[in-house]
Amino acid sequence: MSVPARFARAFAYVLLVVTCTVTAALGGYQVGQRSSPSEANVAGEREAAVKSAVSKAVAAQAAKDRAARVAALRDLAAFQREKFDSELGSKVSQVRIAEAENAARAFRRGRAAGRAAAVRAAEAEAADAKPVSTTAKPADDAKPAGAAGSQR
Repeated sequence: MSVPARFARAFAYVLLVVTCTVTAALGGYQVGQRSSPSEANVAGEREAAVKSAVSKAVAAQAAKDRAARVAALRDLAAFQREKFDSELGSKVSQVRIAEAENAARAFRRGRAAGRAAAVRAAEAEAADAKPVSTTAKPADDAKPAGAAGSQR
């Protein structure tokens, strides 16, 4: 082979190696550009991650606050129920005591009225059982109640 043919063949091999090297370098550059995100992409992903984390934290705090409010309302309801029960119990006790006092007064009045009625009945019975004397003046019995001379 002649020198210019060898030189052409060597040049072709070198050109082939340079072409392959450049192609590989460009391919590596392209792959590197695609796999390593730009600053805008990194900032966007970071912002999305922060938003997500903040949203999760806010939701967790809201759940804790909601649970605390529910527990506080449950405790308040229990306290009010106990207070109402104690107030109702004391009022019921007051009413029962007042009713017992009223019943005792009514019993005493009834007993007094019963005694008075018993005394009147006994007096009436005693008056009916009195022997009638034959010496009594009939004129005294005949006087009207409103006549002059009657005494009270």
